[in-house]
Amino acid sequence: MIVELAGLPGSGKSTIARRLAHHQISVHRQVLAPSWLGLIRHPARGVWESVNPNGIGRGSGWPAWPMLWLRALGQRAIGSRAGRVHLLEEGITHYLWRAMFLHPSLTEAPWAALLVQPHLLVVLEVEPEIRLSRLIGKRNKGKVNRALAASGIDGEVWQRGDELFERLLAEAEKSRRVVRVSTGGNVDEAMERVWVATDELS
Repeated sequence: MIVELAGLPGSGKSTIARRLAHHQISVHRQVLAPSWLGLIRHPARGVWESVNPNGIGRGSGWPAWPMLWLRALGQRAIGSRAGRVHLLEEGITHYLWRAMFLHPSLTEAPWAALLVQPHLLVVLEVEPEIRLSRLIGKRNKGKVNRALAASGIDGEVWQRGDELFERLLAEAEKSRRVVRVSTGGNVDEAMERVWVATDELS
């Protein structure tokens, strides 16, 4: 079984994924990387769509587009062994949200096609105040986390990130099974909730 995790920064993706891989021997944790395997399996469509700017136009979004397509095609090509849970800690939903957050020009691209995946999507959610406190406490913040932490939950940047994420999830729900799980409170209890939700969807 293949399960993709998704969640806004501070929702606990990395922590939950690490704990599940540590406590559940059947869980194999992975971060999705660009893969040429998808192009091999879908040569005509893959090559064209991964390099076609699709109306993105000028701006910083264009260089990100081919990598998004390589990741999306690579995720579709992932196989799994019986009795094994392939846990994508960062899948195409994460990378698409991040790219669109950093490069608003990508909203003009046909990005919805990237979210059409055969795998289960488990969305981690927690209150904005908790997410913010987790972001502030991070020792090494990337560009996105720094922007969100500086904005605060009432800021325009924070609100834009939330709205964009919900837009992506609404699109994903049209073609795949999606479940939302709270990761607030005790970490072990949050991990158990994610594991139960994953098991119920299998």
